[in-house]
Amino acid sequence: MIPLQAEDAMAETSEKLKAVTKGVQSTPSGVSRTMLNFLIDASLLFSAMSMTWVSVMLMVVFPVPTRSEGWTLLGMDFNQWRQIQFGLLMVTTLLALEHLVLHWKWVCGVIVTKILKLKNRPDEAIQAVYGVAAFIGTLMMMGALIVVAMLIVQKPPMD
Repeated sequence: MIPLQAEDAMAETSEKLKAVTKGVQSTPSGVSRTMLNFLIDASLLFSAMSMTWVSVMLMVVFPVPTRSEGWTLLGMDFNQWRQIQFGLLMVTTLLALEHLVLHWKWVCGVIVTKILKLKNRPDEAIQAVYGVAAFIGTLMMMGALIVVAMLIVQKPPMD
């Protein structure tokens, strides 16, 4: 027999998981899910376009990094623009991740019905677990690739 507190905790966790997997109908400020999707998608577009502009500008406007000392654009040098590029990359990644979270039910539906062609779709709690596992697996893969790069990078010879 499960103690009453544990049963209450399990019921509360189950309700929270259902709420997360169902998605937000409206935010605490009263913004509809449609408007939230629009704002995130518009921000994602703006962030991606900004990152693209900075990236092209770094490749086309500035000389190669080893010869860019002293060059500035809008008062910022190559390294400052590179830091802006990295910041935009992180913002774009987070917005894309939030976009994916808001459309997770649809993504799972497409994978199950169109790609795997399964008749019985897993319940939303299982889909949420799969999503979290895929996210953690992706982060671990990226971390492993960064560690490998750090281990095999070649430093210039000492003079």
